[in-house]
Amino acid sequence: MTTLTVATKVIGHKSAPLSEFAVPLPPDGPPAPTLRELLAFLVEREVAAFHERQEARRLAVVLSPDDIAAGAARGKIDSDADTT
Repeated sequence: MTTLTVATKVIGHKSAPLSEFAVPLPPDGPPAPTLRELLAFLVEREVAAFHERQEARRLAVVLSPDDIAAGAARGKIDSDADTT
């Protein structure tokens, strides 16, 4: 499987707006895709990932006793806290 590494750059800035990331290209795609085909593939993939994240946020979040205790220690019990 062929992998494409995506790197972004903004002219005039030292740091990239996004970290580099690798995207596996579809095996059924053309052997030498055009820039238009690559961009369309990347956009479709990112939109699908966005919809998955959006759907995951809709699921009910249940807090464990440890989460409640940690939130109480912080002064705010929040189900949107980053658990990673």
